[in-house]
Amino acid sequence: MSQHFDNKSSAMLDLYFLLNNNKYVSLEYLKQRYGRGERSVLRYVKALEQFINASERELDEHAELSKIDYLRHKGAYTLVSPQVDDHTAALLSMLIQIKSLTPYLSKETIEFVKSTYKTHNIKQHYIHAFMKDFEMDQEVFPPHLLEIQEMINNNVKMSVTYYDEDGNEITERGITPIRISYQYYHFYLHYFYKGEVNTLKMIDIIQVKQYGKKEAERDFDTKSKLILEIDASYFQTFKEENPVIKREYLRLPNGNYKIAVNMTEEDVYFLCYRVFPRVKILEPVEYVNSFKNKMKGLYMMYEESE
Repeated sequence: MSQHFDNKSSAMLDLYFLLNNNKYVSLEYLKQRYGRGERSVLRYVKALEQFINASERELDEHAELSKIDYLRHKGAYTLVSPQVDDHTAALLSMLIQIKSLTPYLSKETIEFVKSTYKTHNIKQHYIHAFMKDFEMDQEVFPPHLLEIQEMINNNVKMSVTYYDEDGNEITERGITPIRISYQYYHFYLHYFYKGEVNTLKMIDIIQVKQYGKKEAERDFDTKSKLILEIDASYFQTFKEENPVIKREYLRLPNGNYKIAVNMTEEDVYFLCYRVFPRVKILEPVEYVNSFKNKMKGLYMMYEESE
């Protein structure tokens, strides 16, 4: 049975983990694991090899580069890495495994990784190149996470529209969201519906609504024109990753940029939370006040749990 990987990057992380921990990884196993054909698997392999080689060149441009060889008599791939010792490979495997369990690395984990450098003579530049994929700014977060978490906190029911395994749109009304979890590179929504507890990948969700009171029910996918202040250091990255309404940007006296964007309300909330303090909502004021209330609610939730 294949496992679902939402993008090539997560599949490559998984492939790297497999090759680091197994002498041979069969092609048939990879096809089944990723639910892809031979050509797609080959693209993953080539992309991973290029990534590894780019990291190695940072160490020594003249060094012998790693290769991912396909052994026809075994029908399997093997990773040949002249530069990577056993300790470095073990650390990479650990980081990949951590990535599959949580989207974040705690300060304690980061300090532990650093402590292994001197103890085991880990190749620091190699690890640093790989660790870029673990930065919070690189994460692609599900767009409905904050809104669903708010409904869970408020103990309200909701309606959800999502894509099933065949790509069909399914709507379930009056579900009770229980919790959100993260496992194997994905966020999941666990909910109660018609006497059963079900699980749904957050990336498959198209739309959510509060259920039960018509005056409270609203479509969270409604797009509004937003005015944001973007930190100068983050501006180029923001333009590349987000849709922009206008090409004219206003440079503010503090060096930051004022820009109009086309984003959903929930997306801009999560962006402001994720890259704080580099993005700030300026208009409309309703969004500013709503975001403040959400952050206050989040703060109080953790204060009460202590």
